[in-house]
Amino acid sequence: MTINGKNTNINREDLLIAGKNMGIKANRCKEIINQVTDIVKQFPDYAKEVGIKEKTINSIQLILEKNIKLF
Repeated sequence: MTINGKNTNINREDLLIAGKNMGIKANRCKEIINQVTDIVKQFPDYAKEVGIKEKTINSIQLILEKNIKLF
C-alpha cells in the first residue's frame, strides 16, 4: 500500500494530504487519525482477549509503538 506515492516513512501530514485528495476536511481527517491511533494503542488488551501469545503480542507491540510515533 502506498500513501502519496510512499510506502515507508508515512506520517500524519501524508495522511492529511491523502484525506484532502479524497475530499475529507482536515478536521475530520485529524479526528479519524486520532481515533485509529487510540484504538491501536489498545492492541495488547484486544490481543490478550482473543488468546494471542504474550511473546507475539510483545513483538507486534514493538512494531506498533515504532510506527504510532509518526502520528
